Amino acid sequence: DAVDVVEEEVSSERYVLFTINTQEFFYHKESVETLNRLLDLHEEYDLPVDIYLTEDVFRVYEKEAPDLVDRFKDSDLVAISYHYRPPHPYHLQGDDFLGLAEMKGAELREVLESYVNFATDSVTGEVTEEVGGPAHIADVIGYAPIITGMSASKSISESFGKLMKDLGTTFAVTHGGEPKLGDTRFSLFVRPEDLPIITGQWLEEDPAVVIRDMWEEQGDSGFMNIKVHDNDFIADASAWTAIYIHRSPPYNLEHGTTERSLLTEEESDEYWDFYEGALKEVSADPEFYHAINAFDLKAMVEEL
Repeated sequence: DAVDVVEEEVSSERYVLFTINTQEFFYHKESVETLNRLLDLHEEYDLPVDIYLTEDVFRVYEKEAPDLVDRFKDSDLVAISYHYRPPHPYHLQGDDFLGLAEMKGAELREVLESYVNFATDSVTGEVTEEVGGPAHIADVIGYAPIITGMSASKSISESFGKLMKDLGTTFAVTHGGEPKLGDTRFSLFVRPEDLPIITGQWLEEDPAVVIRDMWEEQGDSGFMNIKVHDNDFIADASAWTAIYIHRSPPYNLEHGTTERSLLTEEESDEYWDFYEGALKEVSADPEFYHAINAFDLKAMVEEL
């Protein structure tokens, strides 16, 4: 489905966003170490970054790495956003064990609202009585996640988007097309994206060359998004892929080890080398590249 387009002229700027998607809730120690190292790099190169949290990863950080949560809150470079993964039953690659596809209106909203405000059991996928979800992230961080990933059917996303807007979220991440600044969908602005760079797809290339070539083809204006996942540095698949995809509850958390392998140091270094190379390229020419994060995007749409 096409987004609702707002015709606005964007200034001649090459905007670059760095996006870190967290989803490695199984290898706790490795995820924490990865995020701290990534933040160290962003501080070294003085470049802003968007960190997308899932609620299960955030629970790990709260319990096992409160200092990392403090870094999120205190850093002038970090903007926090949110994305969901199975076992949430509304994710397109999850198991709809609640029959959400058949629900409408108030019934659907009530179920989704419970997932926004309470924690999800990682084995059953059902909502618990413990506070959690994006509402809890907002309470702890001090502001609502600025952007939320949308990976549900249209009808569910329409309802979920309204709930996230009520929470204070500004943007949705949608799939397909090249959304522009000011486009809207699911009651939210759409995160603009002209030039996506998924780190794992470019490991054999020089990041500086990849970035320059893309901008040469794009021209003077647009939004580049350089993306990486915490599990990219850790294992050959994500925990949620190994445990939840193509499976139904109750989920076997042991699949977090049996269905995937840890990377060798050499394999992990390929990701670190590319990502740092991208940071180095963008930081070296601030006149050419305009590095921003979700706070900056929010300010832009507020001026439209």
